Amino acid sequence: AAAGCSNASDSNNAALLGLLNGTPAQPTTPAQTSTPAPAPTELEIPLTLEAIARESGVSARYLCSAFESTGSSVMEHLYNLRVRSAAVHLQQTHMRAKTIREIALMNGFATPQHFARIFKRKFGMSPGEWRSKGEEGKD
Repeated sequence: AAAGCSNASDSNNAALLGLLNGTPAQPTTPAQTSTPAPAPTELEIPLTLEAIARESGVSARYLCSAFESTGSSVMEHLYNLRVRSAAVHLQQTHMRAKTIREIALMNGFATPQHFARIFKRKFGMSPGEWRSKGEEGKD
């Protein structure tokens, strides 16, 4: 077993898989973003695989192996949570005053360009288009 992994158990696996969960159901259209998003401060902290593992009390190697069964890496899962949270924020009335850049940063993306790339890959449209489509549905 890898260092720090010898006492790993199924309950640790469940806890690790749950560690990055607890976010709203994945929105597929702007109209489905009314579910509350995680508090911005939960996702805005820059995280690395090593930091997540350290906070979880396991090795990075163990954390990676725990996520293998999900079909995505730990960091892919984190980006997925962040982009879903941002999609919700783009539709929330109280977030209308925030720019897309501000929403990207508050959800942990280092740059608006990186956010836009990940967002478009996930939802098939830019964050601005997403926000506009949501506004059309509220008329």
